[in-house]
Amino acid sequence: MNSLNFFRSKKQEMPKTEVVGLWEEIEHLKQEMLRHNPDPDFLADIFLFYIHADKSYMDLDRFPGSLSGDLKHNVRLWSLFYIAWLSRNCVILKHGREFQDRVMSIVKTRWEKAAKVSDGPYEWLASTIDFWFDQLDRRVTETSGVKVNGVEIPFVVFAAMIFLVLDPSSPYYKEERTANLNRIEWDVAQVLASAWNQVGSTIKTVVERGRPA
Repeated sequence: MNSLNFFRSKKQEMPKTEVVGLWEEIEHLKQEMLRHNPDPDFLADIFLFYIHADKSYMDLDRFPGSLSGDLKHNVRLWSLFYIAWLSRNCVILKHGREFQDRVMSIVKTRWEKAAKVSDGPYEWLASTIDFWFDQLDRRVTETSGVKVNGVEIPFVVFAAMIFLVLDPSSPYYKEERTANLNRIEWDVAQVLASAWNQVGSTIKTVVERGRPA
C-alpha cells in the first residue's frame, strides 16, 4: 500500500460535537475578555456627560466673595475644563495614553456630527479643550514641587492662574505679574478643587471599571 494512502486512510475528522464545544468555549473566552476590556465609547459618554449635561450634579453657586459678575461665569466654565482634564488623566493612568486618544477621537467625532445639525459650541469646544489640556499638561511639569515658605503649592492653584491669565475673557488676561492677581487665584483654585471633589470619586470609579455596570 502506498504510504501516503495509508496515512490518508488513518485520518480522522474531529467529531462535530467536539467542534461545536470548542467553538462555544472560544466564544465564551472572547466575550469574557471583551467584558473586562474598557469600552472607549462608554468612557466618551461619561466625558461628554460632565461637559454637556445639566450641572445640577455640582454645586457651583457657593463662590468666595471676590468672584462675581463675569468672572463667576468664567470660573464655572473653567471648572468643567479642569474636571475634563483630570478625567482624561485618570483614563491615561488606568488604560494608557493610546486608549485615551481613542476616547477623545470618539468625543470629537460626536462634536463634529453635532455641529452639522446644531448651533451649539461644538467646534469651539473641540479646539478649546485641546488648548487647555496642552496648557495644563505643560504647567504640571513646570510647577512640580514649587514651594513657598517650605510648603508645596497645590497644582490646582497654578491651574487657576493658567485660566486667569490665558482666557481672553478673563479680567486678568495676559497679566504677567502674579502680585497683580491680588491672590484671587486662591479663590478660583478653591472653586476648581470643590468641583472636582464633588465628582472625582464617581469618575475614578467609572474609569476603573471602564464599562457599563
